[in-house]
Amino acid sequence: MPPLKLFGRPIPLSTSVEYLGITLDRKLTFKNHLSKIKCKFKQRLAALRNLLYFKPTLSNQNKRRIFLQYLLPLLTYGCPIWGMAAPTHLRELQIIQNTALRLILNAPRDIPRKYIHADLKISSIHARIRELASSFFQNLPTHSNHTISQAANITPGQHRHAVASASIQDILITLAGVFQLPPPPFPLFLSISGLDQMLYPS
Repeated sequence: MPPLKLFGRPIPLSTSVEYLGITLDRKLTFKNHLSKIKCKFKQRLAALRNLLYFKPTLSNQNKRRIFLQYLLPLLTYGCPIWGMAAPTHLRELQIIQNTALRLILNAPRDIPRKYIHADLKISSIHARIRELASSFFQNLPTHSNHTISQAANITPGQHRHAVASASIQDILITLAGVFQLPPPPFPLFLSISGLDQMLYPS
């Protein structure tokens, strides 16, 4: 296939592309995306460490609010798309959430995770992903955008690779609907950086 060009310049091939803050890789493992999430989370947790750990006058309830407002969204943004990633990748997100919650409670490492989550009334990463994904798919049929509502035939809980393929198809069809362009002829994810190339696979 000849190199694709935009404004006369060749578009370099890439093994991943980022759209709306989600990194889509060639095999839809979302490994790169989750690695970015972990880095951002650790950086923000480090910035808030003095507030969460060395601030005795701040109640645990207020520390919990800080976690829910500034840290948890980093771990769950876009999870209906990448929530089918391998359990090993998702487990790493749970580990860094555990670190933050232990910091809030100043809890020793030998205290089981379930007690820390119960004390702060915060769900595990797995449970939170299922909750958000279920809500997302349940609201699809009533979405005001017709092309988005047509994506309601995806069932959460399917084999992760099947859901991943369907999710990419929905992304492409949704983009086409938003920009009032004809939908792509088949649900193919190209590893080419550029919105036009995602909408018009060859």
